[in-house]
Amino acid sequence: MLLVLLSVMTYLDRILISIAGPGIMREFSLSATQMGVCYMAYLAAYALVMIPGGSLTDRLGPRVTLAMMALGSALFTGLTALAGKPRLGSPSPASSRHL
Repeated sequence: MLLVLLSVMTYLDRILISIAGPGIMREFSLSATQMGVCYMAYLAAYALVMIPGGSLTDRLGPRVTLAMMALGSALFTGLTALAGKPRLGSPSPASSRHL
């Protein structure tokens, strides 16, 4: 059951940026080309994490890796609430607290 829930969660994580794309484009006045670069960066980062993720799964096993993935996803999803409204080209309030 946990595997099914995590599969649904990761699927939603991958498609939500395309659903939020038009709103992001309006809010930050991005062109379709600039938003395409954002999509590409998101998918490239996602693909790059697959390589160490597979290695980690080989070493720790699928249960431990899935539990770490679920906790990490929940943690970073929660941390996005602290980011505030980002401004392009300047640090967000969450990152500037640590400076």
